Amino acid sequence: MSIKRLKKAVAAGLAVLMTVSSFNVTGINVSAAGLPSTEGHDKYVDKEVFDVISAEDFGSKPLDAPLFDKSKGSQDVTDLQVPTLAYDDTSISLVWMKPEKYDDIADYRVYINDKLDGTARESYAKNAAWADTYMKAFYEYYATNSDVPMVEVDIHSYRATGLTPDTEYTFKVVAVNDAGQEVGTAAELTQKTTPTPEVFNIEDFGAVAESGATGPVTYDDAINAKVEKNTKAIQDAIDACTPGGKVVIPEGKTYVSGALWLKSDMTLEVNGTLWASPNSDHFEIGFLMYPFYTDTRGWGLVNATSADEEHPLENIRITGNGTLYGNGWKYGASDKISGDGYTSNKGQNTQS
Repeated sequence: MSIKRLKKAVAAGLAVLMTVSSFNVTGINVSAAGLPSTEGHDKYVDKEVFDVISAEDFGSKPLDAPLFDKSKGSQDVTDLQVPTLAYDDTSISLVWMKPEKYDDIADYRVYINDKLDGTARESYAKNAAWADTYMKAFYEYYATNSDVPMVEVDIHSYRATGLTPDTEYTFKVVAVNDAGQEVGTAAELTQKTTPTPEVFNIEDFGAVAESGATGPVTYDDAINAKVEKNTKAIQDAIDACTPGGKVVIPEGKTYVSGALWLKSDMTLEVNGTLWASPNSDHFEIGFLMYPFYTDTRGWGLVNATSADEEHPLENIRITGNGTLYGNGWKYGASDKISGDGYTSNKGQNTQS
């Protein structure tokens, strides 16, 4: 049997499995084999495109016609919206669908209360600087080292900052072409910021920062005691947080902690570094990666889950410009870390 026929036979077998003993979990159709069914996929997938790319000869000959034609249709911005919880007392984030005709779209201008606030690309460079830097380096590399043309990513999101709490704003987004001209019809919406939240600084509850920018990668009795004290202090801040409140990890500091448990209607603002304990005993066992797993694992550094399936947690936000550092596996042998733990010890001893 050829590889191609084998793949089709396997696919047919899976298709049969997916029609037997299927069940529904929180709105997601799942088969007995744990695979999602294709029911409702036409809502997200263009059937004509799907038929082309699933054909047996796809990729073996030129296409009869382009799968997508970005040179026709409307240049209107559509589906402008504020994603769930993507706003607070001083900021509001927007997303939208790019126009049908986008072959000459270079950017989008965003107006707040009829005054130009900025462009999508300016906002991306400011609010997603790490990704923007990588993306620019990617395009620069291929422009210099390859003759393969790269399609530039379209940025259709925006984060408005410096807003006033508990205030309503009207946003308008319009496409801009290569010549710097506004084209198509702008999309518009109104959104209100939240009231100023009550702030719960973890240091007010007894959390103590590390003396340097990093936390421990090994542990002893003294480090264990510090981790346990910090974990309790941070958890106390979370437990004390009032509905709509905000627990803050202070900027420029590093705090080592064990497993933390969030609750509904709160924000965890990480401006500093939350450093996971190097001792696995500080992370309770009981996490199931998948519902059908039987082996339990340790919970993570920050957890948001409820044992009550009838009342799951909701309205939880994790924000800030800081770092959640998992302090994961290191290079070494047995219980000994090799060097700093981040440089491969291949050829010296086995890896742990």
